[in-house]
Amino acid sequence: MELIDYIKIVKKNYFLIFIAILVVTAATGIITYYMPKTYTSQAILQSDIVFSIPGLKSVTYNEQQENRIYYYKAMVEESNFRNEVIKELAKDNIALASNDFNVSIRQLQQSKLAGLYVEIKNNRLLAKKVADTSAKLLVKKVDQLRDNPIRLKPMIEKKIKTLTGSLRKLRKQQQNVKRKLSAGGKAVNSQLYLMKDNIQDDVNTVLQKIQFFQDYHNRLSIEKVVAKKGLQIVYSANIPYSPIKPKMSTNLLFGAFAGFSLGLGLTTLYGKRDF
Repeated sequence: MELIDYIKIVKKNYFLIFIAILVVTAATGIITYYMPKTYTSQAILQSDIVFSIPGLKSVTYNEQQENRIYYYKAMVEESNFRNEVIKELAKDNIALASNDFNVSIRQLQQSKLAGLYVEIKNNRLLAKKVADTSAKLLVKKVDQLRDNPIRLKPMIEKKIKTLTGSLRKLRKQQQNVKRKLSAGGKAVNSQLYLMKDNIQDDVNTVLQKIQFFQDYHNRLSIEKVVAKKGLQIVYSANIPYSPIKPKMSTNLLFGAFAGFSLGLGLTTLYGKRDF
C-alpha cells in the first residue's frame, strides 16, 4: 500500500480518529479526576545566621549559603523532625502519620532565601497548615542551635562522611582513566586527557571541602563559636490552588495523543479491507 493510498484511507475514515481521541481523552480526564492529588505548600524563610569561628579561614558567600542550606536540610531530614511536627499539629486536633507528608528545603537562586516545601495528599488547606508548622519548628530549632552551636558537630560529621564517599568514587574514576592512558593504543584520545583534568579538579575541590569541615569540627570542640542573627519566616505558607500531580492538562494531552495513535491504527486496519 502506497502513501497516497494511506492518505485516502485516513480521509475516508477520519471519524475513527476523532472518536478514538474523544474516548481516550475523556477516559484519561475521568481517571485523573479521581486519582489521589498531591498538593505542595511553600513557606519562604530568610537565613542571616553566620557561624564565626576565631582563627578559621573565611569562606566565600556561596559556600556560606550552601553550608546554611545543608544544615537546614539535615534538620528537616532528621527522623524525629516530622514526629515533632505531628506533635505540634496534634495540639490543634490534627492527626497525621509521618508518612502522610514530606518536608524539604532548598535555596532560592543563590540568595539568603530558602523555600520550605510540604507535600501532602488530597488536602490543600492542610498542606498550608503543615508547612507553617514545619517552618516555625525549623526556626525554633535554629534558634536552639545558635544558643548551643556544639549541636553542629553531628551534622558536620555527616557532611564529612558524604564528602569522603564522593572522594572514593572520584579516586576510582581516576584509576580507571589512568589505566586506559597507560594501556595506550586507540583507547587514548583527547577526551581521556580532558576527563583526567576534570576529575583532578573535582578531587581538589572535595579535598578542600573536607579540610574545611574537619577544621570546623575540630575548632567547635576547643574554641568559642559566635552566632549572629538567625532564621526568620519572610512569607508564611501559601494555600495551593492546584495539585502538583496528577496534572490534568498534561494527562489530557497525553490522552489525546494516545487516542490519535489508536485512531490511526484503527483507521489503517479498517481501511485495508478496501485494498
